[in-house]
Amino acid sequence: MLLHSNPQHVCIIGLGSGVTLGSALAHPVSHADVVEISPEVVHASRYFAADNRRALDDPRTHLIVGDGRSHLLLTSQLYDVIVSEPSNPWMAGVGTLFTREFFTAARRRLAPGGVICQWAHTYDITGADFRSIVATFLSVFPDATAWLAGDSDVLLVASTGPIDGMLANIARGWQRPGVAADLRAQSVLEPFEILSLFAAAPADLKRFSEGAIIQTDDRMALEFSGPRAVASRTSEDTAAALRGVADEQAVPAVIRRARDSATPAEWRNRGAMLLAASDYASAFDDYQRSLSRDVTDAASLDGLVRTAIASHREDRALALLESSARAHPQASPVLIALAKLLAAAGSSDRAIAAATAACRIVPVPPAALDELASILADIGDVERLEPVATTLQQVAGDRATTAYYMAAARFMRRDLAAARRLAGQAVAIDPSYAAAYNLAGAIEATLGDRPAARRAFETALRLNARDSATYVNLGLLEMSADNRHAAAGYFAEALSLDPKSPAARQGLAQARH
Repeated sequence: MLLHSNPQHVCIIGLGSGVTLGSALAHPVSHADVVEISPEVVHASRYFAADNRRALDDPRTHLIVGDGRSHLLLTSQLYDVIVSEPSNPWMAGVGTLFTREFFTAARRRLAPGGVICQWAHTYDITGADFRSIVATFLSVFPDATAWLAGDSDVLLVASTGPIDGMLANIARGWQRPGVAADLRAQSVLEPFEILSLFAAAPADLKRFSEGAIIQTDDRMALEFSGPRAVASRTSEDTAAALRGVADEQAVPAVIRRARDSATPAEWRNRGAMLLAASDYASAFDDYQRSLSRDVTDAASLDGLVRTAIASHREDRALALLESSARAHPQASPVLIALAKLLAAAGSSDRAIAAATAACRIVPVPPAALDELASILADIGDVERLEPVATTLQQVAGDRATTAYYMAAARFMRRDLAAARRLAGQAVAIDPSYAAAYNLAGAIEATLGDRPAARRAFETALRLNARDSATYVNLGLLEMSADNRHAAAGYFAEALSLDPKSPAARQGLAQARH
C-alpha cells in the first residue's frame, strides 16, 4: 500500500482476522475486494472487530465468499494492489495459490504500476519448498523482491517493473491521514522500519532459488511436500538462508542510504517493532546497534534485557552491561538494566546490589527505586521493601508504580484493605498498568471474591498477554475452585513464557496429581 503512489482499487485474497483489510482501508482507497473461501472464517473475523476496526462494515469493502484464484481469472477489474495472504500451503487445496498459473492470473489483474504482495512463511517448511515458492513467483515477476517481517513471515513484493523507483513513496504514503496511526498500533513508528525489512533483491532471489521446482497446476508438488514438512518438524533456518544470499551491492540506493544514516533511535524503534513481532534475536541485534552509539538510552537497555532473555543471550547482554557499568558508574539506566537482567537470571543478591548502586546516585532516580522494589517484592522481602516504598512515596508519590509497590508491601503484611485501596489507586492513575491488575486480582482472591479476582487477572492479560505471573495466579484461582484441568492449562502457559518459574512448575505438578 505504501509503495503505490495512489492505491484506489485493492484485492485481498484471504480474509483471516481482517487485520490486513483494516490496514488497507486506512489508506484512501475507493474500493477493496476481499475474497475468502470459508464462510466460517468470515464469521470468525467478527470476533476481531476491535483489531480490524470493523473492516467488513466499511462501505468500501466488497466481500466475496469464494475462491480467490477463480476471482482473479474471471473478474475484469484491474487492481492497484493485490495482497495474497492464503492459509499455509500444507492445507488441502492451498497449493493452487502458489502456482505459476495463479501468479499469472494475478499479474493480468494488476493495473499499470500495480503492486502485488505474496505472503509466505519460513516456519515448518523445507528449504526446497520455500525456494520453490520463490522460483515460481520469479517466473512471473522477474523483478520480485523479498522482505522479512519478523523471523517467520516473508513478503514477496513485485510490480509490473522494478520497484526501486517506488521506494520513495513509502515516506510520502506515511503522510496519508490515518496511516501513521495504524502503523504505530503495530509498533511501526517511521519509514526506516519498513525500509529495513528489505531482505533480497531480484538477483539475490534468482541465486537463492536457482534449480528449484516451478509449481504448476500439472506439477503441484507443494500440495504433498508441505504437509510432510509439518509432520517432520523441519528445523531448517530458512530466514537465515534468505538473509545469507543478499548482496549488499544489489540493495536499492534508497534502502542503503536509510541503513547507513540510521540514528540510535531508529535502530531502537526497529528493535521494538521486531520485539512486538517476536523476532527476539534480530531485535537484540538492533538494540545492540542503538547502544553502541548511546549506551545510556533507557529504552534500548530495557529492550536489550527483554530480548536477551527471550533469545537466550543473557551472557552476551551481561558482558555488555557489566562493561558499560564499569565505564559509566553514574549511569543509572545501565545499572537498572543490569539489575533487571540479574534478577531474571535468579541472581537476586547481585541484582539488589546493582539496583542499590543506582539508588545511591544523587538525585535518586525513581526508576532505580522501582527496580529495587520490584526485586524485593518478587523475592518476598517485605522488611526491605517497605522503606523503599516509603522513599518512593517521598520522591515520586503521585505515580502508579509508587502506589503499586506500596500495595505490594501492604499485601505481604496481609493488610488487605490498605492493599486493595492502593492497588485501586495504581489502576486509577494508569488504567493500562497490567501488573497492578494482577496484584489487585491476587488481593481479591485472598479476600475470597473469585469473580472480582478473575476480572482483574483477565484485564491484566488483555494488557500484557506475556506475563507468566498472571497465568500462575489464574492457575491458583482455578485450583482453589478444584478446576484442575483449567488450572493445568494456565500453569502450562506460564511455563511456556517462563520455563524457570518454580511456581508454575509446582502448580502444574499439583494440578496433574
